[in-house]
Amino acid sequence: MTELNESDRMAIEAVVKALEAAWNAADGAAWGASFAADADFVTIRAEHFHGRDAIAGGHAGIFKTIYAGSVNRYTLDSARLIRPDVALVH
Repeated sequence: MTELNESDRMAIEAVVKALEAAWNAADGAAWGASFAADADFVTIRAEHFHGRDAIAGGHAGIFKTIYAGSVNRYTLDSARLIRPDVALVH
């Protein structure tokens, strides 16, 4: 495992803050922007979305319906690099 340096931690924190800001702005496109083009996302309802566009579209839909007006606050509990280009973040 690769040690997490301050630059890596700051980059991860920026992603967490971007996700929080996107959720709180009900911005599906901004939410999706943090994901890789070929990312997989499984919702709390066990729905599977494949790809940044599908993830963004799915979130745009919930921001207009079941999660309209909701607010999230995210914190970075822990992070470690599995490889130099892959982090496990809670």
